[in-house]
This record gives sequence, C-alpha cells and structure tokens, in this order.
Amino acid sequence: MSGKGWLERGADAVGHGVEWAGDKVANGLENAGWQGGANAVRASTNSVANLISVEAHELQLGQTDDPRRLIHGSVSALRSTVSHLRDFQNAFDQTGLGLKGLDEDGITGAAADAFRTEAQKQPPRWFTAADACDTAANALDRFADTVQWAQGQAQEALDAYKIAIKTSEAAHKAYAEWCATYEAAVRAQQDPLPARPMGFTDPGEGGIQAARDKLAEARRQRDEAARSAVGALETARDAAPPLHSSSRCSPTWPWRVSARPTCSAASGGGPPRSR
Repeated sequence: MSGKGWLERGADAVGHGVEWAGDKVANGLENAGWQGGANAVRASTNSVANLISVEAHELQLGQTDDPRRLIHGSVSALRSTVSHLRDFQNAFDQTGLGLKGLDEDGITGAAADAFRTEAQKQPPRWFTAADACDTAANALDRFADTVQWAQGQAQEALDAYKIAIKTSEAAHKAYAEWCATYEAAVRAQQDPLPARPMGFTDPGEGGIQAARDKLAEARRQRDEAARSAVGALETARDAAPPLHSSSRCSPTWPWRVSARPTCSAASGGGPPRSR
C-alpha cells in the first residue's frame, strides 16, 4: 500500500482518535485539579497523534535503513496513552462505586425519595464512562501491538532486501565480466573462444520481491488494525454518557469530572471493587 493510502485511510483517523482519547483524559484531570497530569496527557497524545498522522509518505526499501520510516507509529507513545486511559478508567470506577455506596442517613420524606432517585442514576453513568475508557485503551493497545509487530516485519524485510541486493549486484558484476572476457576473446580472434554468455537471470530478484511483499503485508495488517482502532474509538465515544445539565455529579461528555461532585462521591486507591 502506498504511503498516501496509509495516510488517507489509517494514520489521520487513528491520530485523531488518539488525540480524542487523550483530550478526554486531560479534560477530566484538569477539571479534577490535576493540571500537571492534564498537561502530560495532552503532550503525549498530541505527540503520538503527530507521529501517526505524519504528512511525509512512508519510505520504501532501498530509501532508508530505519524500519520506523517504513512503518510509521510510536509504540511507546501509544502505550503511554493506554496507561493514562487505564488510570482514568479506574478513577471513574472508583467514583461510581463511591456514589453507589451513598445512603440517605439523616434525610427523610420527599428529600430522601429525591436523593434515592438521583443516586440510582449516577453510578451507571460513571461505570459507562469507565467502560468507554476501557474500550479506547484496548483499541489503542491492540494497535500498538500491531505497529510493534509491523515494524519488526519491516526490519526483517530490510535485512532480506539488503542480502538480495548484494546477491543481485554480485551476479550482475560477474555476468558483465563474463561478457567482457568473451568480447575481448572475439576481438583477439582467440581459438577456441571461451564459453559464450547466455541470457542473464538475476538470482536476487526473487529475494527483492519477497522483501517487498513482506513489507506490503505488514502495512496491510497495520492499516487493518488502524481501521479497527478507529471503529473501537468511535464506539467508546458513542457509548460515553452525555451531559445531563440537571445532574452536577454526572460525568459530562467529553469525559469531564467535577473536582468535588456535589454528591460527595467517595474515591480511593487500589483496584476497582465489584460493581
């Protein structure tokens, strides 16, 4: 697949998806008062989006010795974004569990009924937001796996290509010398003449094509993974809870979290408890 095809069908879409996922995390951290964390998330996600959505075409075999210029993508930046999403998933789960554990002690009558009605609405919204983070993280994690594999394939293609090129060059040189020797013998009217050169067959041609095919297949699978990641990111976006203006402790879209929800959601460290 050409560089242009990858950029049009894969890189831009995934790059935008990474930026979208990172913005959701950063917005939530910022509104929760963690400005430093928000800045770090934005920096990492903008970086990986830029690395994926590069404007330059991917190079071909023979143009570079760097597999990352044959297969674009930063595995480390993708993994970093996945880690941020996992942390945020846990925070959403903890908030939902905290809201789920609230009771109406000291509240009676209509106020208690209203509290119960509102309290029942809140945890599912936070759990849905957590699930959306999980979906996005899984999508980017799978894509990172594929990019890492594809860049490994690109390195193998590079190695095989170099060997095939050397084989081809050596064969061309030997054939040219054979032809030169024969032509010199003809001019000198040598008798008997040396063996006449026959049609040339390039022994490196098959290896060169095999290396190109390996790179093309790696790009194809990388592009397929990119499309899958975009679809999963869109699913996460669509599944995230919408803004309900009547609720001040509901997660808003895009995934904003109040620093101190009015319903005093409990939070804590450690893995999420059973919902």
